[in-house]
Amino acid sequence: IAAEYGGAIWIRHCSNESFTLRYCSFSGNIGNTGGGIACTGNSSPDISQSTFSKNIANRGGGIYISSICEPVVSDCEFSSNTAESNGGGMYNAQSSVLLLRCSFTDNFGETAGGLYNSGNPEVLHCDFSGNSSENKGAAISNFNTLRTLISHCSFRKNTAPNGAICNQYSTPIISNCVIQDNTASSAGGGIFHFVSDIFPSDYPSELSDTIVCGNIPDQIDGNWNDNGNNYV
Repeated sequence: IAAEYGGAIWIRHCSNESFTLRYCSFSGNIGNTGGGIACTGNSSPDISQSTFSKNIANRGGGIYISSICEPVVSDCEFSSNTAESNGGGMYNAQSSVLLLRCSFTDNFGETAGGLYNSGNPEVLHCDFSGNSSENKGAAISNFNTLRTLISHCSFRKNTAPNGAICNQYSTPIISNCVIQDNTASSAGGGIFHFVSDIFPSDYPSELSDTIVCGNIPDQIDGNWNDNGNNYV
């Protein structure tokens, strides 16, 4: 029987002073929101040096984060997690998560294999490889967010209809990253920007000091701002 929140742990109304997780392993857990962990209700836990593998959820196969949370997730591995809806590795909504030195490998989500984001995260020194989805982006899907920072990250061999990073009504700041050898079945092998009749104006990514190469069928689909030292 799947838990409604957190297949293993539900963190609720906890500050980082009162809840710390280190050296933990979350494997084979099932939850509706958060296969491994659900973090809700203005919580700010410190989660580090832990692994999340083969967990299953509707949203957030590894971790589900929502409702004005500010967790720090560092030095963690997310592998082979599955989301039937959004975020195979992690789901982040209305929250400001700090992702530091984490790896997302071979995760799957209907939308976003690695990270589904509709919050304001900082994604620093993280690796995304072999993630896949049937909709939107393989590694990261940003939805309706204007303050996502992605820096010193690598994106390799991720597969989805719309590239490694998919932006829908979002303007991420991408710096010092390598986005290489990713495949899109539709467009935007490296980075894809979604535009609709309702919101016809594009939301460009801000790129600096970033390599985008070897992606199929193209490198970047949609507008982007070249802030210098990019190789595309």
